[in-house]
Amino acid sequence: MKTELSIVSIFVLFLLILPGQSIATVKPSLSYLVRKSDIVLVGTVIEAKKVTESETYIVNIGTDEVLKGADEFSSGEFEISYTRYGKGNINFSNLAKSKVKQVFFLEKEASNKEGRLQLASAWFGVEKATKELVAEIKEIRNVNDALISIEESGGCFRLRTCGVYTLYKDGHFTLSRNKGRSSKTYLDLFNIRIEKQSKLSLDETKTLSELLRKEDFNKLKLTLKKGHCSGCVDGLDYRFFIPQNQKTNILSSLEHKIDDKTKPVLEQIHSTYKLMKNKLRLDPIFR
Repeated sequence: MKTELSIVSIFVLFLLILPGQSIATVKPSLSYLVRKSDIVLVGTVIEAKKVTESETYIVNIGTDEVLKGADEFSSGEFEISYTRYGKGNINFSNLAKSKVKQVFFLEKEASNKEGRLQLASAWFGVEKATKELVAEIKEIRNVNDALISIEESGGCFRLRTCGVYTLYKDGHFTLSRNKGRSSKTYLDLFNIRIEKQSKLSLDETKTLSELLRKEDFNKLKLTLKKGHCSGCVDGLDYRFFIPQNQKTNILSSLEHKIDDKTKPVLEQIHSTYKLMKNKLRLDPIFR
C-alpha cells in the first residue's frame, strides 16, 4: 500500500514540475488577483493570432474601462502573448468570436523593459465581465492606496461585530467585520468582505495624511506608556496598521497606550476614526 502511494505521489510531483506546463489548482480569491495585478480592466478580445505550433497566440485586446492602474495605462488596444496548454486554459480564439466583454487581470512582465503586459494568472486571468464582478472589483482597493486600517477586537467578538475600518488616500473608506478572530497579517484585512463604505473629503483627511507621512513610529512607541488588555474584561482592543515607505507600522493597544491624545498623530487618528463611524451612523467607540 505504501509503495502504491509513493508511486502516485511521485507521478503527481512529476506532473507539477513539467517544463512550461501550468497545472490548475484552487482558484485564487478575487482580492488576491486584484492585489497581484498591476492593471485590471474590462475589455474585449479583438483578435487572437496563433504564431507557433505550440499553441502560442498574440492576443489583441480593446479596452472599455480600467478598474485598476489607470494612472499607468493608456486606454485603447494592446497586445499580450499567451501560450495555451490543453483544453483547460483560456481559449482566446473563442473569446474573439464571442465579442463578450471580459475582465483581464494583468501584470507587467518583469523581464520586459517596455512594460509589456501578461496575464496575472495563466488559468484565472480572464473572467466574464458581469455587473456583479465589476462592482466587487471596484470595492477591493489596492493595498498601496491605504492610508490606515483600524482593527477592533475584544468584547465585540462575542457579538461578531468587530470592525475593520480602512481609509484610503482618496478619502474612500470601508468597513468589514472581523468575525471571531483578529487578523494574523496586514494583508488578511483585505480578504474580509466589505460590509459598508463611504467617503471623507480630502480636507477631512489632509491633516491625518500629513501626520502619518512624517511620523517616526519607532520613536513614537518609545514615548508611549505600556498598554493593557481591555478585551480581557469585555472591553475593546484595537490595532492601527499604517503603510509607510514600503513597510507597515503596527500600533497595538495591548502593547502601547495608543489612546494618548497628547500625541498629535494619535489624536488625529482617533478623530478621523470617529468621523468614519459617524459617517456610517454608528456609535463611536473611542470616548
